[in-house]
Amino acid sequence: MKIFSVAALGFLGLSLIATPALAVKSATGLTISDITIIGTDRARIAISSLSGTTGGSAPGCSVAATLFAIDLTSQKGRALLNLATAAVLAGKTVNITGGNGCIAVDNATSLIQTLDQLTLNP
Repeated sequence: MKIFSVAALGFLGLSLIATPALAVKSATGLTISDITIIGTDRARIAISSLSGTTGGSAPGCSVAATLFAIDLTSQKGRALLNLATAAVLAGKTVNITGGNGCIAVDNATSLIQTLDQLTLNP
């Protein structure tokens, strides 16, 4: 089994334009369509659609329904990024739970909900 680094993904180069909407607090059975690393301390994952089961409510600061932010300065953030990368490489769906806060990942998306939990589905 080969282990791929995030660099091997080529950063999945998709550029997304987000329209303001309320993000979901949690969702199941989702596909990650994009992982983007910005600078040295932030990452953004994009969900292809919110067609899975959704629930809860997101913080009012979040402006993008299909984007979640990861703070790479913590061990948890780096673990979430590794798990998201594994999901993309394996073609697996994920379950997500957003955090109670938002961070600015880049200028294009403004503030987006932080990712609190990510589960890789079998």
